[in-house]
Amino acid sequence: TEPINRERYYQLADEGYFLERRVELIEGEIVDKPAQSPSHVAAISLTREALQMAIGEGYWIRAFGPFVLSDWTEIE
Repeated sequence: TEPINRERYYQLADEGYFLERRVELIEGEIVDKPAQSPSHVAAISLTREALQMAIGEGYWIRAFGPFVLSDWTEIE
């Protein structure tokens, strides 16, 4: 199949193509993501808190959400 860019990825999402699915775009390919376990979420939260304490006030650390690496890759 032909690679998908982020613009097309967003269009597919708006059209409901990914309903009931957890996916991300990696190098032009739509990849299913496994569910996060409670221990994984706890590890992320603890890491974010430790980083926040290390860098201090005035900075915001985002632990979840999309991260754009290129026109062909957006991970969460």
